[in-house]
Amino acid sequence: AYADFSKAWKLATEQIESADWGIIAQTMQSRAEAGLSEAQRRMVRR
Repeated sequence: AYADFSKAWKLATEQIESADWGIIAQTMQSRAEAGLSEAQRRMVRR
């Protein structure tokens, strides 16, 4: 899951940099950051 969220964050960041508004990309980036945080917490608990 961590790798998937990391890839999603990178893709969203690229879209934000190239888009005029980027609202959807910002939302995707925010969700990816939340997913990365959750995946990281779960990895630490193991």
